[in-house]
Amino acid sequence: MSNFSRKHYEAIANCVAIVEERMSIGLIDDTDAFSLMVECLKWTFKQDNERFDEAVFDKACKEVK
Repeated sequence: MSNFSRKHYEAIANCVAIVEERMSIGLIDDTDAFSLMVECLKWTFKQDNERFDEAVFDKACKEVK
């Protein structure tokens, strides 16, 4: 059984779509895409869970596991 639900997949796909749209119309470049993706995911996760720790997430995004 998956730990993820449809809600999780839709939220992540929405962030990907936001970044892709901004890249396709030239608002951001490849360099900014990663930062926007991280910010979008942090905002999404914070909306879902007020205890979401952005600093821990930022650190985790820089570590390969």
